Amino acid sequence: MRTDICFILLVAFVRLSGKPTCYILTQSGEHKRECCPNYEAKGKDCIPCSKGYTSVRGKHCMPCSRNTYGEKCRHECSCSYNEYCDHVDGCVESVSPNSISLSTSVYETSGK
Repeated sequence: MRTDICFILLVAFVRLSGKPTCYILTQSGEHKRECCPNYEAKGKDCIPCSKGYTSVRGKHCMPCSRNTYGEKCRHECSCSYNEYCDHVDGCVESVSPNSISLSTSVYETSGK
């Protein structure tokens, strides 16, 4: 049997104070508490990942992977050539270098 499977024999989903918590029964018989997928630990609670973020059990929330976005990263981007996939909002217009205005200031120093 593979080593990584031996450590996790049972995963039970329990709701404590409205926040999903996973309990894992380890090979030694101990119960280990972790936040379920799409949640992360904040103090003693498990809070949902924000829109545009996801997580695997027991890990911190991370931005959606490439070409996915939204709540729990469930949506897939199909952007046009002048758009990019934002992990929160999906396809958004790319900013072209021509549309950026830069302000410059010239400071003169005296040669004294």
